[in-house]
Amino acid sequence: MSWFAKLTDGLYPFEVVLLVLGVLLFLALLIAFLRNVFCDKPYGGLLVFFVIPIAMIGYSSIQSIQIGEGTVTIATKTAQLVKNPDDQQLRISLQTDVAKLSARPVSNAQTAATLAEAQFALGNDTEAQTNLQKAIKANPKLPAATQLQKKIQLTKNLNALTERAKSQPADTATKAELQNTITALQQVGVANPAAVKKMAEARIVLNH
Repeated sequence: MSWFAKLTDGLYPFEVVLLVLGVLLFLALLIAFLRNVFCDKPYGGLLVFFVIPIAMIGYSSIQSIQIGEGTVTIATKTAQLVKNPDDQQLRISLQTDVAKLSARPVSNAQTAATLAEAQFALGNDTEAQTNLQKAIKANPKLPAATQLQKKIQLTKNLNALTERAKSQPADTATKAELQNTITALQQVGVANPAAVKKMAEARIVLNH
């Protein structure tokens, strides 16, 4: 991804246009200003117009910074929710942050992976899969994406093994595999409501 793509990632089209036009207008004014200075012509009137491109560039830059800060906030809250999946206030707060960022045209692999992780923790599985695939497509070796992919697969295994253990209570091999899956999920941490519920069900099946 080019530096310009990184700078404008997540910005709405009109914000990108503002940024580009702001830069072009600033350069045009700067050239006119320097020409007047070197040609000993009046240049004071041009100074007022510099406010316009600075405001245009500043607005888009602030939005870009807020997107970056929002991504960090989401990652932090997701990690906290994984440790405290019963914290409903934190869950609601994370949902609000995710809704704001996911509404933007994000293409950065790390940002998409962060959104996917948060959406999976919130139980928004479809949206999580969409952003996970976007992250993997942009960067197949991104650790955050591969780790989430592993976590999702573990929850699928958990569901299948729990149902198998319920229907075949004497199958010790299935129960052992189910226990290993629970242990693996505990190690990576999971806040997905359906997965947490299924883990509780699995423990009952295992007589824990």
